[in-house]
Amino acid sequence: MKLFGTNGIRGVVNELFTTEFASQIGLTLATYTNGGLIVVAQDPRTSSGFIKHSIIAGLISGGCDVYNLHMVPTPALQYGVKHYGADAGIMVTASHNPPEYNGAKVISKDGTELSRTEEERFENIFFSKDFRRVSWKDFGTLTSIDNAPKVYIDAILKHVDVAAIRKKHFTVLLDCSNGAASCTTPYLLDKLGCRVISLNAHPDGLFPAHPSEPKRDNLKETLEIAKAISPDLTIAHDGDADRAIFIDDKTNYLFGDQIAALVTREKLKEKKGTVVTAINSSQAIEDVVREGQGTLVLTKVSPIEMARKLKEVRGIIAPEETGGIIFPEHQYCRDGGMTIAYVLGILAKSEKSLSELIDELPRYYIIKDSIKTKNKEELERRFREELHKIEGIERIIDIDGVRVYLKDGNFLVRKSGTEDIVRIFAESRSRERASEIFQMVKGMVERMIESSG
Repeated sequence: MKLFGTNGIRGVVNELFTTEFASQIGLTLATYTNGGLIVVAQDPRTSSGFIKHSIIAGLISGGCDVYNLHMVPTPALQYGVKHYGADAGIMVTASHNPPEYNGAKVISKDGTELSRTEEERFENIFFSKDFRRVSWKDFGTLTSIDNAPKVYIDAILKHVDVAAIRKKHFTVLLDCSNGAASCTTPYLLDKLGCRVISLNAHPDGLFPAHPSEPKRDNLKETLEIAKAISPDLTIAHDGDADRAIFIDDKTNYLFGDQIAALVTREKLKEKKGTVVTAINSSQAIEDVVREGQGTLVLTKVSPIEMARKLKEVRGIIAPEETGGIIFPEHQYCRDGGMTIAYVLGILAKSEKSLSELIDELPRYYIIKDSIKTKNKEELERRFREELHKIEGIERIIDIDGVRVYLKDGNFLVRKSGTEDIVRIFAESRSRERASEIFQMVKGMVERMIESSG
């Protein structure tokens, strides 16, 4: 059995995530750390409070001292693990998943999520139920920490030219998606001298304004407001604020790859080095790395894999197509707040608008979709076997699914790590060619599903 998915432990509340389940996660971490100091926090989901306190009960029962950071973004919790000298941390969040879901991200002492090897050790303890339980005289303590948002914001400000950004007096439309960003990002932007117009900046676990995934379809109202007031840029977070999505001054919704390419280009101007990204990132990032004389390393689709690889190769940046970017000088995790500050720094130095900067980047048209299937492993295996039927293949990368490069585009077919679906990604410099590649690949996958019954 497996406890961890692609990014932490997630499930439906009171189906998987019961009070008993959550308390056993706490007991597992107490056993894993042998009763260390643990930092915990939560997003605003309706269930996050009872899950967090159930985890805390398990931790204290196992002899851990606990610092409760209350409601903060995931990267603020991760920074807090290091800042407060903790042995580990737990963030209660399901990020962008629907409100009936919740989850737990277990954070190592260095602020990164557990490696796969560490996850296996954690799972072995959880499933064996051989927990560390201490005498009533040795219970841990619970301490309320109220300055975590300020600590996190101050840490970000150390890595950007605050004076240069403040001189620009940027007008920013900010959509916090009723998530944890409400506790930090409006205040970060204020410190950077921005005129902030906030939307959905009150935490609400029902996500009443729109789903917490900052996809274009979920941001229709935000886009309409941007068109009406013409800010310098618009920003939207996901539920736990480890990602940020941007809308430019012409109200163009920018996919995560576009901001990733922009940030990567700027980083390579500052310092030549290694860029780490996942197999499902746009070829635009590859192009930018090549033009900037950097080195590119691809990983499986996982922020954990990216963070660990970035640390291993001492890379300079790790951008992800979802809008999450890892800045190693700050910390080894995706950080939406840090991404916002860095992009504002680019704008402050360039004297160009965001739309003008994006127009300078390699332009690819991207189509993404997913197909439901109960046999995703078998489907992916069969697809690999059928690749010989596709003409013009130049190279194949199969570290996670299968990424196929053609002369005039590329595609990826990959089974999801958390759902019963197969994901399809296709891109090309031409919109028409991207559509042709996508329809060809989707047709192959659908025929395989039909033939398997």
